[in-house]
Amino acid sequence: MTCNEFVRTIDAYLDDELSVVDILRVHAHLLACEFCHRVMESEATLHSLLADDSARDQVPGALRDRIIQRVVRKPRICPPFSSR
Repeated sequence: MTCNEFVRTIDAYLDDELSVVDILRVHAHLLACEFCHRVMESEATLHSLLADDSARDQVPGALRDRIIQRVVRKPRICPPFSSR
């Protein structure tokens, strides 16, 4: 894995979206590249701060209720597609 490939995978890595093979490639690169290791530490800190901040965000009750009402409504029956 090159440094450029590593940089392109940081977000997917931090979001647990990589395959096992790609995770192993990232780990191997981090062991060999001090610069990317520092970049990863910085990005992981930022990722953690953003996750903590978003966890504290509260959806307004009225919005939450409207969303739930729309989800639980009976689905509309669509007219059949024309064969034209």
